[in-house]
Amino acid sequence: TTAMNTWAYTTLDLNGTALLDEMTTSDFNLVDAEGRTLAAGYCYEAFGIIANKALLEKAGHSAAEIKDFASLKAVADDRNDVLGAAFGGFGRPLGVTWLLMVMNFFVGLWMLLLIVPGIIAIYRYRAAWYLKSEHPDWGALKCLGESKRIMRGRKFQAFLLDMSFVFMAMLALFAALVPTSLAGLLGGAVAAMATSLFIALLVAAMVYLGVWCIVARTVFYREARDSAPCPAES
Repeated sequence: TTAMNTWAYTTLDLNGTALLDEMTTSDFNLVDAEGRTLAAGYCYEAFGIIANKALLEKAGHSAAEIKDFASLKAVADDRNDVLGAAFGGFGRPLGVTWLLMVMNFFVGLWMLLLIVPGIIAIYRYRAAWYLKSEHPDWGALKCLGESKRIMRGRKFQAFLLDMSFVFMAMLALFAALVPTSLAGLLGGAVAAMATSLFIALLVAAMVYLGVWCIVARTVFYREARDSAPCPAES
């Protein structure tokens, strides 16, 4: 605009010309105070953002929210909180250690009865780690009490989630074992290569499954927490 005001006396009014008639948009044209079009935007850069609408909706957002890179970053930062809840917040190792000791004590008491009550206790206190991460000042008993409330009616769902990881681990083991076993039947160098391939595939699968397990458990906790919000800190 500054350049237009400076050099306006050297330009022609483009209104009514064939050039402007052929243009599909006038959004990038420069018009002076008198309504004369002194410059036409015929070459400009643009960008587009591709998003998965289904995943956005599952994450609690919509494609309509993303209008530029700033709004895209805001949505991405919100989802990064999922990992933050899993890995961050344990700034007081002594408090976490005490929580572990108290939680194992209660689980051990339930284990003295029968194995099933002990397993139920493990899932009853599943959310305690995340609560401690989000509220470092909370004591062990408060974290366990809030976890008990959050996990009420959701323990079996958490159990099924863990069982899905066991099934996927067995499937990964089978997928890596079968082809390498067939190759190992050939013996010699092929068998050695098959063993190395099996180990590499198994390690890669376990790393991937481990990360998936952490994220899935954290998302499960967030959904349980949001449907049974924790009370304000006292």
